[in-house]
Amino acid sequence: MVHRNLVSEAQTVDGESAVVRCAHGDSVLYPMAEVNIEVDGCTISAVAAVSDTVPMDVLLGTDVPEVGKLLSRVSADFREQSNALVAITRARARQEAEAKKESLRSSSDQKCDRIQFCL
Repeated sequence: MVHRNLVSEAQTVDGESAVVRCAHGDSVLYPMAEVNIEVDGCTISAVAAVSDTVPMDVLLGTDVPEVGKLLSRVSADFREQSNALVAITRARARQEAEAKKESLRSSSDQKCDRIQFCL
């Protein structure tokens, strides 16, 4: 999500919008725009929701594939100075926990197969 003051009319994607369900339960419809975001010399091209009221210039979610790379490149000092925060939704945390469980199950199944085969 990006603040409207950073987006030109030419960047707006006609007919595209995103519905965001807020923590208080309201759903808000946001227009979309094609943006380039630069962090520490690395540029990301993305289609982002545009908001007049977002409290920061840009909010990057974990659905942006490059966000992990960006966060690893940005020093802790920069994050402290810029008030950058990393947050994850409960739904994403559940997905990651399930993926980890599945990975552990898969690796334990493989170990059991090997042990049974060896016996």
